[in-house]
Amino acid sequence: MTRWPTVVGALFATLTTLAAPAYAGTVTGWRHDGTGHYDDATPPATWSADTATWSTALPGWSNATPVVVGGLVCGTSEPSTLFCADAATGTLRWQATNDVVDTLPPGEAATVRAQLAAATAAEAELSTLQREYSRLRREVRAGADVLPQLEKLATRMGELRTTVDAVAAYRTVEGDLVIGWSSPTPVTDGTAIWAFFANGVVSKYALDGTRVWTRWLGRHTVELRGYLGQPTASPRLAGGVLVVGYNELYGLDPATGATRWTAGRFADYGTPAVADVGGLVVVLTGDGRAVRARDGVVLQEGMGDLWYTGPIVSGDRAWWAGTTSDESTGATWPTRAIAWKLARNGDTIAATRLYDVQLSSRQRHYATATLWDGRLVTISKEGSLTMLDAATGAQLVATSVQPPVPSEAWASPTVVGGRLQIMFDQGHVLTYEGAGLKLVATSRMERGLASPVYVGSSVYVRGREHLFKATR
Repeated sequence: MTRWPTVVGALFATLTTLAAPAYAGTVTGWRHDGTGHYDDATPPATWSADTATWSTALPGWSNATPVVVGGLVCGTSEPSTLFCADAATGTLRWQATNDVVDTLPPGEAATVRAQLAAATAAEAELSTLQREYSRLRREVRAGADVLPQLEKLATRMGELRTTVDAVAAYRTVEGDLVIGWSSPTPVTDGTAIWAFFANGVVSKYALDGTRVWTRWLGRHTVELRGYLGQPTASPRLAGGVLVVGYNELYGLDPATGATRWTAGRFADYGTPAVADVGGLVVVLTGDGRAVRARDGVVLQEGMGDLWYTGPIVSGDRAWWAGTTSDESTGATWPTRAIAWKLARNGDTIAATRLYDVQLSSRQRHYATATLWDGRLVTISKEGSLTMLDAATGAQLVATSVQPPVPSEAWASPTVVGGRLQIMFDQGHVLTYEGAGLKLVATSRMERGLASPVYVGSSVYVRGREHLFKATR
């Protein structure tokens, strides 16, 4: 079969020259604008499933945070669905699958769909034969002469496995029940929406659900650092390029999906940050690279080393804060906060390290750090919260936070109207204010790992099974 990415690359080879950005509106996606800040939002002080404006059952679970655009709330569901619901009513307006077969030319897609159907039937038959094979093996141990039947079954089972294996690359089957295939958050510029899934499929849609383009980046072959799960890094729009981390760090043309550049191996779970350094747009990765967005040139290396989270940016400052590497097979993890000052130097950047400090918590961090009134806030999976002076690295607070029931913090903190909010996997959201970290509210909708999204006086919460809206 023809590999569609190769066809796409050849077809659009002439489009890889530098061009003006292919998006023009306000970019919304991972952590809203990348910061997790909703400065103008005025949501209700607390919310619950009982007080929700509406709730909508979703096609499947996901960890991805939804995005709000054009009167829609759009998100992903397992294993490869992009959906958009009406923001006013919660009614699902459209949904589309993003499987590898969806990226193929029509004729080839029809052939593969027939093979996929045959593979599904083969799996059902294989399951039945495996039970029969196990039964006959027990009879052999009891002295029965059933070797001819066993040999016949083994031959047929081999044929069925061949049928299944032939289309393995084109299937998005249920995988890791913690991460899944749909953890990357979509990104939008207000006129279109781009989605990436861990099966390697990247797609662009118009807001009415029309698929503009879709392509497959191939099978995932790079082992991610620290945990053998599927990729989770969300796509970013940066300097006229759609940035995707999958085997390599890709820069794609947002208009066509063609590859503009690749910038080396990508083995991190964390989403890259986007920095504007004196008008030069730079992508910062968890493994410490600074990559020029327009052409993929690596400008700096060794700035940090995060496995599960990404760096954050504010103005001319960048921070790598969280778990840096696996110290041993035990429960102790090196956790550091490293801060840099970035300056433009012609067509590259100069980076000055401001500090490199050890965090008091030595627990694994899945939540990306956030900035809150001049403080750098990190929280471990177990709820150990550390606040540093963002400018100096001096520790201000080291404490443990937990909702009413034992929970874990996977979602990245948000700052809403000047208040810090931390979400836990059982669905509780704790709201804090002031330098003393005063708890002022506790809310809960439904268990899940996605951060809430705030627009005006409303909050949208993605739970494990439902999408909720609550309005002040």
